[in-house]
Amino acid sequence: MILFCISAAGANPFMSWSASLRKDIKLCILDLPGRGSKRSEKPVENMDELCRILISDMDKENPANDSFMILGYCFGAVIAYEICKKLQAENKPLPGAFLTFGSGAPDSLRIPEKELTETEEFRGMVAQFFNSGSLGSDEAAEKAVSAYASAYKKETPVSFASVFPDGNEDEDFEQMQLLFLLNGAMEQISQDHRMLKAYHDAAHGHEVIKTCAVVFYSPQDRFAAEKDVLGWERYFQSSDKKSVTGGHYAIMSEKKFFIEIINGL
Repeated sequence: MILFCISAAGANPFMSWSASLRKDIKLCILDLPGRGSKRSEKPVENMDELCRILISDMDKENPANDSFMILGYCFGAVIAYEICKKLQAENKPLPGAFLTFGSGAPDSLRIPEKELTETEEFRGMVAQFFNSGSLGSDEAAEKAVSAYASAYKKETPVSFASVFPDGNEDEDFEQMQLLFLLNGAMEQISQDHRMLKAYHDAAHGHEVIKTCAVVFYSPQDRFAAEKDVLGWERYFQSSDKKSVTGGHYAIMSEKKFFIEIINGL
């Protein structure tokens, strides 16, 4: 059994999952071009081309056509669904289970009306990097988050001096590393927003995939409303829903919950 995972921009919660998964489940992270193991490749924002690339990656990882599951987090869920549509159209094996978290169904996707810096997603992502644990105090973290948000409106990538005016680039290596990683994550989020808008604006048929979906949702998720996430049930032959506390980033903070469900499939 293979578990294919497609992550959201700027966050890959699956790296540490292998040791906790059932012994017969092999973890395979499908990185998008320009990200993760493919960070040296040119990013691809066309959905059809992206799906073709990822299906090719899946074939390479699964030459024996073993049974598999596919899990999509955030916009990765939409990509995973489009992959399933292509597999079904070509009469290829479908996943034994489709798992999703952190995204509304294709007909319930919310297009941000605000500038990126004004969204909760933006500040939430910045806070994943600049927090009391990484910067030593809540005050330092809040100051860095605000400084980054202000600077991002004027320059990308954001410079070290704009966030840490009293710091030293040659000495504060950890802060430099955090900023480098955050700038990369924000570029990925911008790409996802462009893809999301293009996908939203295009015409898509409501195609039911002939497999079971496990729809994870969190009532505290501020980015993907519960009713939008549960809309995924309309897109699959059968479905099961699982509620988890912790909001949009529960897939990281509640790893044990997700893995226990997957191990039981």
